[in-house]
Amino acid sequence: MPDKTHYDLPRRLLAILHADVAGYSTLIERDERLGHVATSRAIERLEGAILDHGGRVVHFAGDAVLATFLSAQDSLTSAIDAQQQVAQLNRDEKDLPSVSFRIGISLGDVILDRNDVFGEAVNIAARLQSLAVPGGICITEGIHDQVADKCPVEFIDLGDRWLRNMGRPAHIYGVSGKDVSPTLPTQLGSKTTEAKPSIVVTVSRHEQADILLKEISENLFGDVLARLSEVPDMMVLNAQEPERLESQHTERDQIGGPRYVLHIRLREHRGRVRISARVSDQYSGTQYWAGLTDCGTTNHEQTIDELSITIADVVAGLAIKPGHAPRFVRSVGKIMWIGMNQLRVRIDHEAIPGFMEAMTMVYPVHSSPLLTEVEVGDQVSFTINTEDRLIVAIKKLPEEN
Repeated sequence: MPDKTHYDLPRRLLAILHADVAGYSTLIERDERLGHVATSRAIERLEGAILDHGGRVVHFAGDAVLATFLSAQDSLTSAIDAQQQVAQLNRDEKDLPSVSFRIGISLGDVILDRNDVFGEAVNIAARLQSLAVPGGICITEGIHDQVADKCPVEFIDLGDRWLRNMGRPAHIYGVSGKDVSPTLPTQLGSKTTEAKPSIVVTVSRHEQADILLKEISENLFGDVLARLSEVPDMMVLNAQEPERLESQHTERDQIGGPRYVLHIRLREHRGRVRISARVSDQYSGTQYWAGLTDCGTTNHEQTIDELSITIADVVAGLAIKPGHAPRFVRSVGKIMWIGMNQLRVRIDHEAIPGFMEAMTMVYPVHSSPLLTEVEVGDQVSFTINTEDRLIVAIKKLPEEN
């Protein structure tokens, strides 16, 4: 067996700050040029506040900023300073649209790798950012305990909250002060948001589809919903009729929105019906499974039955109760496909106890060097981070004699 230290990565206790521009899409849609200029100037103020208080900007991702601090107090002081500077910028720059940041701050032990940071604290900071009101700041209890008597602001106890894809509730606080908008408990809804994962099913077809294609799509939609309803620990959403489901979208930052999406598309193809389906994760953008099949116009019942069973098996593998698997687990399997550019790999693997059944699944990979030593067809052992389903180590197994 390989030495477990082979998978060890440097870790450090840090305060994590995640900021995002509120309503960025609307800002750009109204006036792309002015929206971009206003956002850039606001990000400059945020970056300056981070550096002035001893922080490090890890990376920019469009309108979002991730930063780390050695001190919890410095992280909050930086966030307050940034909100105040951006508020003043909005008052001074009357010709530009107003920009507001949502900011989340957490404290935790994170992985350091390639000048980036990974781990639960990073995910929590991002979730808290989505909870904050525009111009607001949300922090974890760990940050609050360190700064409660050291920063000239008021703290609003928001209680225990279920955060997306987290196995336990987090006790969080809002911050209120000069030019810092308070996040109130009434703005967050129920404290007992269910952590149970959910999936929304969408079925699309050509608007001018004939009666037979409509019948097949409706039958498939009904069978899939029936199969998924039997999957334990998974909430199935079907609030709309099949022909309307294609337009249903849930913002990735909306609390309580469905994590998974099953999209099925039907179209005519050379006198037959072609059905494509895919299951993806709205939070991470990961596509877990995709399938393609054709059926005749007169013998489609068996195809529908087989496809609905396959989809239910895939979704059952995703319906894992939070907290039932350790952070890192190992398994073995065969590589079926490698997407080097997408940093994705499809593996036909054995069951991972407490995490996933045996199945063929597409996983994101931590970095491209992990894929340089393996090829399609190789039997491999791999280690996966169960929090974000990310492969962090993969190694080719020696061939049996």
